[in-house]
Formats: sequence, structure tokens, C-alpha cells
Amino acid sequence: MKIINAVAFAFSNPKTRTKTVLYALGLFMVLGIPTALLSNPIIPYVRMIPVTPLDYVFLFATSLLAAVYLALPESKICKTGKGALGGGFLGFISFSCPTCSMLLVFLLGFDFMYNVVNPIRPLLGIISIIVLSHAIGKKFAGNQQPK
Repeated sequence: MKIINAVAFAFSNPKTRTKTVLYALGLFMVLGIPTALLSNPIIPYVRMIPVTPLDYVFLFATSLLAAVYLALPESKICKTGKGALGGGFLGFISFSCPTCSMLLVFLLGFDFMYNVVNPIRPLLGIISIIVLSHAIGKKFAGNQQPK
């Protein structure tokens, strides 16, 4: 219920609505272009793993939830930045090409990324939505406490 109230707050007045929409659009572009979900003529990039409709769902959900989190005022009571960062990272992994991320392939190996991470990307996307929603709920609840 807190997540619904937080989203309603993020779209409640023109100032926070504008911030939320701009954050969401910016994140959608910043996350979508390097993962080749949004094609562009400047950065020619071809994914090794085919794009699925779920990739777009997780890109949209991650962008929107991260934008709502960023649009909420800072909470003085509880700190939820690590949870939101972890949820955003899991979201990024869920829609990015696991074999195209050179840093992750270098650190974890091609076989691990292809054979372990690739099959569980939808699960990572669901976990990312849950983690981001929890971080939003905690941040919103922290702002509702009497000061």
C-alpha cells in the first residue's frame, strides 16, 4: 500500500510530476541506449542475446520505479539508498545483454554470464521490482513519520 501512496505522491502536484517524468525519461534513455534496447545512429551496438518483450518491460519498470524513488524527498529517519541501488543494478542486469557487458564478463567469465545469469534474467527483473518497491515504500514511510 505504501508503494501506491508513494507513486500517487510522485504524481500528485506539477512539480513532483515533472521531476518524476523527467527522471523516468532520462533513465529510460540512459539505460536503454547502452543495452541496445533503443537503437540510435550514434552508437552502433549489436546485442549477442536477442531482445525479448520482457526486456522492455523490465527497462520501463526499472526506469519508472527509480524515477519515483528519486522524486521522493529525502527521509531523515531511514536510509534506503543501498536497497534502491541494488534494485536498480538487478534491473539493469535483467534487461542488459549478459555476454556484452565486458566488465561483468571479465570479472565473472563468459560461461558464468551465459549459462547462469542469462537463464535467470526474468527472475532478477522480478526481484529488482520488489527491491525497488520496498526501497520506495521505506523512503515514503520515513517521510510520513512525525519529526
